[in-house]
Amino acid sequence: MDRQEEDQLSSAAIIPLEMIWQLRNSIKHRGQRWSGDELVQRIKNSIQEQQVLGENKQHIKTRNRGRWSWKAPEEDILKINVDAIVTRNGSWIGMVPRNSAGHLIRAAARR
Repeated sequence: MDRQEEDQLSSAAIIPLEMIWQLRNSIKHRGQRWSGDELVQRIKNSIQEQQVLGENKQHIKTRNRGRWSWKAPEEDILKINVDAIVTRNGSWIGMVPRNSAGHLIRAAARR
């Protein structure tokens, strides 16, 4: 399996988890719910976006949420997105590093 195939497989595994996390945040913080169809469509859109990123790194940019958009780091630099939560029951942290082509390097989460 070459690097591009590994990236595609990693994205196929990570994207649904990311969308479920966004759904959780949407419900918890904004009281908004998504239908099952909307969740599936968001996953498909993100997978298509990843395919475009792999084909043309000049288009690297995530969905604009009205506040910011992701930009690729310079060549030979990793950009690491991190999120964490602390509750009475424990704390969790997750990270997703990407290279200058927008390729997922690895995803990790710890309690």
